[in-house]
Amino acid sequence: MSVEPLIAPLVGTWRGEGSGEFPTMEPFRYEEEVRFLDVGSGDLAYLQRAWSPASGEVLHAEAGMWRATPEGVLVVTIAQPRRTEVS
Repeated sequence: MSVEPLIAPLVGTWRGEGSGEFPTMEPFRYEEEVRFLDVGSGDLAYLQRAWSPASGEVLHAEAGMWRATPEGVLVVTIAQPRRTEVS
């Protein structure tokens, strides 16, 4: 089964940098990498991690699966430390 055209352009590794700000924290910078892998079942494996550019400390990570149906519905399952989300 092939990946639906809706999500096929995501396949690859994407990197960037950004900044974050929360009321209880000092503003911070981060770098991030997101990978989408075609696993051959119509699904894309999803891997994400963000880290501090200053220390290399991992700030956040998650993994999951993405699938688009022929009707254009996107089903996403993501696991993070201590929780799982399904959209």
